[in-house]
Amino acid sequence: MDKIIEINPQNYNQFDKHVPHIVQTTYWGEFRKSLGNTVYYFGQIQKSELVKGWMMYITTIPYLNRKIGVITQCHEPTKELIDSVNEVAKKEKLISVKFEPLIQDSNEAMTSLTSLGLTHGEDLFLRHTFILDLHAFTIDDIFKQFSTSTRRNIRIAQKKDLLVEIHPYSKDSYDAIDTYYALSLETTKRHRFATHSLGYFHTLYDQMKNHLIVFTAKLNDEPIAALVMMTDENRAYYPYGASAHKYIETKAPNLLVYQAIQYAYNAKYDSFNFWGALEENPDPDQPLYGVHNFKKGFNGKHISYVGGYDLVIEGKMYRLFNKAFSLYWKVRKGLRKLKI
Repeated sequence: MDKIIEINPQNYNQFDKHVPHIVQTTYWGEFRKSLGNTVYYFGQIQKSELVKGWMMYITTIPYLNRKIGVITQCHEPTKELIDSVNEVAKKEKLISVKFEPLIQDSNEAMTSLTSLGLTHGEDLFLRHTFILDLHAFTIDDIFKQFSTSTRRNIRIAQKKDLLVEIHPYSKDSYDAIDTYYALSLETTKRHRFATHSLGYFHTLYDQMKNHLIVFTAKLNDEPIAALVMMTDENRAYYPYGASAHKYIETKAPNLLVYQAIQYAYNAKYDSFNFWGALEENPDPDQPLYGVHNFKKGFNGKHISYVGGYDLVIEGKMYRLFNKAFSLYWKVRKGLRKLKI
């Protein structure tokens, strides 16, 4: 029978080879610790070998002063994992633990998760994404598969007098991540979604180190677009991008994504994950519709995951939290429609 153990620091490198997403790695876990979260690492052992890993962080619910666990973008949970997580959840006095496994949405997946005693819950991470395969094609073939409008926009940008700069991690300066943040304030307002604080991005930058690269585009020495790419063992991710709307005609964001894809391809990463999208054929009134269409143009495979499933520890508090969570998102969506 498989055994679940808690992973100690000397096994972190091995653990990171057996997780399916960067937000399950120990370097993301240590980032969560630096934000004040408690973190646990669980490993599945088969014949004395580590074969799968799960990272759980614990966060406090605002105003309720109670805690939940989160295991997002993870392997499908097993009964043995659920038993181990349940023990930790009771010790930490959690209301619930949310799982968001990277298994594609299907009736079979839902049946499998509910058979483990999990309850279908709200999503924290976007359930859908685009993933571009970098392994099976040449970079020229990848470009040819982009949509006609995306290829056109990249060519437009290439004809502009843009300076693209690539900024690996530097322990001596926050300049690159600060450039992204300044541009993001305009972008998030324009698309009506929230962003993190500057302190959050400084902490992310410091903790991710060589797993984070910032791409910037400048026009006449003025930054007009920026993109943050992160990497794990063999995958690249595009979690953050921003641009100045007054330079929209330069199509700089298209060029930066293409540059990031080329960088990931040359570094021999297997895939480029666009870090979330909407469902197929989404409602144009959704706030992320423009971002979704922008990402869609790069022709990654659209994938829909099963979403959030909860291990309920305290039923009464869990139901109260879910009502509050649902009301919060309804209010936010209403404000977005009103453009407040």
